[in-house]
This record gives sequence, C-alpha cells and structure tokens, in this order.
Amino acid sequence: MFELLSYLPKLLKGLAVTFELTFLALVFGGLLALLIVALRGLHIRMLTWTLNAYSGFMRGTPLIAQLFLIYYGSAQLQPWLQSMGLWRAFSDPMFCAIFTFSLNTGAYQAEIFRGALSALAQGQIEAARSFGMTRLQILKAVIFPLASRLALRPYSNEVIMMLKGSSVASVVAVYDLLGSARAIFASTYDYSVYLAVGVCYVVFVEAMRRGLKLIETKVFNQ
Repeated sequence: MFELLSYLPKLLKGLAVTFELTFLALVFGGLLALLIVALRGLHIRMLTWTLNAYSGFMRGTPLIAQLFLIYYGSAQLQPWLQSMGLWRAFSDPMFCAIFTFSLNTGAYQAEIFRGALSALAQGQIEAARSFGMTRLQILKAVIFPLASRLALRPYSNEVIMMLKGSSVASVVAVYDLLGSARAIFASTYDYSVYLAVGVCYVVFVEAMRRGLKLIETKVFNQ
C-alpha cells in the first residue's frame, strides 16, 4: 500500500498525459471527420474512393500497427521530412501518438457523422425548405441538432474506446498512465502497479460512461 502511494506522483503525471492524448485526438479527429464528410458531399468519384480507402484502412488495421507505421516509418522518410521542416515533429513520440490517434478516430467519427446524416428524415429538411429557410438556417436549426442526437450514442462509445486505446502510446516511449506504470515496474518489479493502473482505467472509463449517459439522457428528454 505504501509503495503504491510512493508511485502516485508518477502515475498522476501519466494520467494527465493519457487525458491529453485522448482529448487532442478526439478534437483533431473530429475536425478531420467533419472535413471528410464535407468532401464526400462533393460526390467526386476519385475523391470519394480515396476517402473510403483511408477509412477502410484506419478502421481495418490495429491501432498499434498504425502507430508503428507512423513512428518507425517516418524515420525512413527523414530526409524528406527534414526538407519539409517536419522531422522535429515526427521525431517526437507524443506528436506521433496524437497524429496516429487523430487519423484513427477521425475515420471512425466520419462514419458516425455520415450515418447520423444518412438517418435524417428528408421530410424534415423539405419542410424547413417550404418555410423559406436558407441552407445555413436549415443546417443550424434542423440538420445539426437532429444529427447530433443520432450521433451522440456511437460517439460516446468512440470516446471511451479512444481513452482505452490511448494506452498503446506507451510502446513508443510515451509516458502515459500505462507507460508510467511500465517505467515504475522496470525499476521496482512491483507487479501491483499494473493492478493499480487497471483499477484506474476501470474507474475513469466507468465515470466517463456514466457522464456521457447522463448527457445522452438529457439530450433525448428535451
């Protein structure tokens, strides 16, 4: 027990990194997802095929493989990245983790948004048009509120999956919660630190699940 308390500062620092990874990935991934949805709306065949290929690759391959591809693969492109002024970023494990996670969750979020938009009743949009509403007004007053409700539940699942999935960052020397536990174990061989980390993940995932469920309940009861 006393040993675990001595590990607390490192574990808390790692927990902060875990939350940072998750938050930034969800934000940048969300922006990427919105861009993908908008580009798909252009209905350009080659562009749509490219976006579908990207989505299929990111959703069909393991997250850890994607992280290895970005982190270790970027070393093979070092001369080109240096010429572009990007090598300093890609040589940073934290940047590579955020970049990879953003690409991954962006693909999933794009499918969530696409599904929500596809499920909208066209009659509601037509009714808004009959009232003389502009496209921007329809987007703000009809499409966005309704699509947000439809997307909330699968988006909540993606938030939780991203929180748990962020632990793979530890394999490229990012000291998130699991990475901090690995560092502690390497110097102490105290296996209880992994049990403590497991409990932390269970507690925070459950707290997040309940919080998102509460938001979902309030939204659907409006």
